[in-house]
Amino acid sequence: MKTIYFKNSNDPPEVEFKVINGVVAASYTVILYEKNSNNIVATFKGNNLNDQPDRYPLPLPPSVNDGRIISLIADFRGLDLDMSKKFEFRLNVYQDSQPAGFNAEIGTITGKPQTSLMYVKLIMN
Repeated sequence: MKTIYFKNSNDPPEVEFKVINGVVAASYTVILYEKNSNNIVATFKGNNLNDQPDRYPLPLPPSVNDGRIISLIADFRGLDLDMSKKFEFRLNVYQDSQPAGFNAEIGTITGKPQTSLMYVKLIMN
């Protein structure tokens, strides 16, 4: 699990699913968990097959996100193995429109259904 630090500013942190590399069709679920709990605060779902943004604001005030965990589950399949054999997905965190950090998974596209799973812990500094 990667730790990402954020500030207690007027703008909430934002979380984003991003396909950096790979010709894939992907659907994803981002889950924000309460600190030290299995209770879910928010869930965001989407896919990379449309023009809608895959970036979501977290709750205000930003301080409520201190210690919370974000999970990203992405189900995907390669669309063109001749064109790309590798993938890279990122779970990006932004604040004040600036990158605060990210977690990434890099791997090989198999041509079969695949799943990526990442975690981030948010810490206010």
